[in-house]
Amino acid sequence: MTFRVKRSGAILGFVLLLFFASGFAALLYQTIWQRLLGFFSGVDVYSVTITVAAFMAGLGCGSLAGGHLADRLSARNRLLAFGLAEAVITLFALGSKWLYYDLLYVRWSVLGDSPVFLPVLLFASLLIPTFCMGVTLPILAKTFTAKIETASAVVGYLYGVNTLGAAVGALATPWLLLRHLPFSNVLQIGAALNAACALGAILVWWWGDRAPAADRGVRLPVAPSAEPSHFTARAWMVIYGLSGFIALSLEIVWFRLLGVLQKSTSFTFPSLLAVYLGGLALGVIIGVPLARRVRRPAVTFLALQSAITLYAAVAFALLLHHVDHQPFLQPLWVYLGGYEPVNAADLLSAIPAWFSGAQTAPVLFESARFVLLLYFILPLALIAPSTFLMGLSFPVLQKLVQDNPALLGRRVGWLQTLNIAGSMLGALLVGWCLLGWIGSSGTLKLLVLIGGIFLCLAIWHVARRQWVRLVSVVVSIVFVSGIAVAVPTSQKLWAKLHGAKPRAIIAREGASGLAVLKGNPHRFEEDVVWVFSNGIGQSWLPYGGVHTQIGMFAVLLHPKPEEVAVIGLGSGDTVYALGGSPHTRKLTCIEIVEPAHETLKELAGRVPYPALLALLDDSRIQWLFTDGRAYLLRSDEQFDVIEADALRPNSAYSGNLYSWEYFQMLKARLKPGGIAVTWAPTDRVLASFLVSFPYAILVDGIAIGSEQPIAVEPAEILSRLTDPFTTAYFRRVGGSVRPLVDNLIAGNFVRYSPETDRPGKHDLNSDLFPRDEYMVPPQP
Repeated sequence: MTFRVKRSGAILGFVLLLFFASGFAALLYQTIWQRLLGFFSGVDVYSVTITVAAFMAGLGCGSLAGGHLADRLSARNRLLAFGLAEAVITLFALGSKWLYYDLLYVRWSVLGDSPVFLPVLLFASLLIPTFCMGVTLPILAKTFTAKIETASAVVGYLYGVNTLGAAVGALATPWLLLRHLPFSNVLQIGAALNAACALGAILVWWWGDRAPAADRGVRLPVAPSAEPSHFTARAWMVIYGLSGFIALSLEIVWFRLLGVLQKSTSFTFPSLLAVYLGGLALGVIIGVPLARRVRRPAVTFLALQSAITLYAAVAFALLLHHVDHQPFLQPLWVYLGGYEPVNAADLLSAIPAWFSGAQTAPVLFESARFVLLLYFILPLALIAPSTFLMGLSFPVLQKLVQDNPALLGRRVGWLQTLNIAGSMLGALLVGWCLLGWIGSSGTLKLLVLIGGIFLCLAIWHVARRQWVRLVSVVVSIVFVSGIAVAVPTSQKLWAKLHGAKPRAIIAREGASGLAVLKGNPHRFEEDVVWVFSNGIGQSWLPYGGVHTQIGMFAVLLHPKPEEVAVIGLGSGDTVYALGGSPHTRKLTCIEIVEPAHETLKELAGRVPYPALLALLDDSRIQWLFTDGRAYLLRSDEQFDVIEADALRPNSAYSGNLYSWEYFQMLKARLKPGGIAVTWAPTDRVLASFLVSFPYAILVDGIAIGSEQPIAVEPAEILSRLTDPFTTAYFRRVGGSVRPLVDNLIAGNFVRYSPETDRPGKHDLNSDLFPRDEYMVPPQP
């Protein structure tokens, strides 16, 4: 018997509110859990892709099981099942910090180094909560569908509202919650929302009663009869799996493109996700009443799906075509060519002033407007229409496949499961393979061609005669191929997104990221070659600046740096400088973006810059392309010097390299008398560093720490600097490096010891509260 509740419309509204909160919490968890699991698994592309796939696999299993449960349980028991699922998520959320950080990362970190155990552990650790999340939609859909003709509306509203909650959660978590609360507190907020959902389900169960067959369920307008489809329900499920493949593949490509366009920060991916999910939710909600009027749902669904990739390709092609000569895009073009990312905190500072009516400084106001353009208006224009089309097609698809009340739950579950399976395949194939093989441009072209399958199928449904079908399909293939060809080549794409001409860059893209050298390498003595990683300026050639300085301090202060490690490659400047001691026999360079090494090799083939040639030919260097923190965590090696190449404190995942726990780990990896070196761009980074090292010095914004007092003897430093090996080594840089260490020799630095008062002891960066990364204002 179908469940009905008194004043069923009001109760459905209450359940929709609960489902909105559930979606909000789900994206809150995804954001936090991915960060916590990143400490255990690393944040390289392999680990992150596995985490995403494991999250989605749990959702798919839950959807499948939920569909079968929905068709077998009574209405009241379905509500109890929904409440139980939300309660389990609540309990898991409350214990997730302990599981993911205290247990997996702190105690079992060695297991993350195994390519066999890593995916198994990630899947197992995420299975319980994601399974429970996946269960809920089929159960609620079955519970509140009165007649099979209203199934598309009920399922559509539930899915749309849940997705809207997820979009709001994706937006609010980084922009609001993580700027005020540590991860553990944010998890408690999510748990409170799920607990409210569980209690709400019990309330609805308590209010429920039985009703005659003529008065069951929630009454919604009945859709008119639809023209039958040429395909079975199972065929549509497979087609929806292909739709999922395209949807998540596009998301990965969009993330790569927007990451470069925005010069990626920790707000880039959540903002993209909010726009993506917001467009999807809006499409579903608007699509519900539209689906009722659709007489040919098969053609409508296929046409909407074909338009998704076509719009995505055309939108980016138009932006790239106009960005360098349209006046209204001039600020964006200037920004793309710049070295520094915009400060997203400007927008966060300006919003309260706008609402209060207070005057805002003109510079801040203009900057805030640009942040708004960069993080929201552009993504809305480039991405939201495609995801809106995805959403519009969802209730149309439900209208196509829902024709049997007894199978309603299972069909909802199978549709979601196959769509998620397609999404997982897209994440794995694009994330691990296609971006490295054919790049973002080639992947987008391929997705346009795959999307053309939907257009051909739509035409096949419309045309009645065989010859008309064949001619129309051929024309469609030509049209779709033309759109694919219009997508700029990789060289042109990355040149435009770095504010340059194609001949002025060397670009190499891989699964792990994008590396670009920009400048005129044929006029090396006259022009600087700038180094960009995923759109952010990182360094430059020729050497001889602050990056050389960071490496030289370690070489000159340690009496015998035999084994040295550096996290980050960039231009190779710091790595080269770290090799300047005759005592160094092993130098381990750990770089997360593998193409960075390839661009330097190509540059060296064009221009014989002595320092770069020596760097690439140095047999002492061990090149490792992985997550630096994860490598040091699992490595048994001890080093004389460990240095993390300069990273902006507001860059994505920078908190992993500026937390006091990270600095503690560095201390544990040092030999007796070893030193750690880091750029200290903020007082908070310095305070976090000083918490970990009892002895330290700060010179020219660079912090050097050790467990033992650091000897700074000018005569000894000059002796090491004038060693024949070191003199010849740094001569390749192309200029005098002596001015870089003048302040060190002259004693112009601050020394810290256990007796020295440590600044900012209560305002630190921690693993669970990376304040600088999320641009939290300094605490008084």
